[in-house]
Amino acid sequence: MDFASTSDVIASQHYAFSVSERDFDNIYGRVVERGLEHWADPTRRHPQAINSHDGGRVYFLSNDGHYPEIITPPYGTGT
Repeated sequence: MDFASTSDVIASQHYAFSVSERDFDNIYGRVVERGLEHWADPTRRHPQAINSHDGGRVYFLSNDGHYPEIITPPYGTGT
């Protein structure tokens, strides 16, 4: 990741992170512990849930308004 300083308004961004099952469990635990809004899908139709299609996946809002996603196997792997 690259970071820059600016006085302009920064639009909300989506960031996807591929993580191990163990890391997914740890990260998701912190999301829940901190009471962060999260969804199983990018359209935010399934709140407070994990998408288990193709492994674990969850989207959440960070404190700075960005939209991180944590995912275990890559999309379409069928695992």
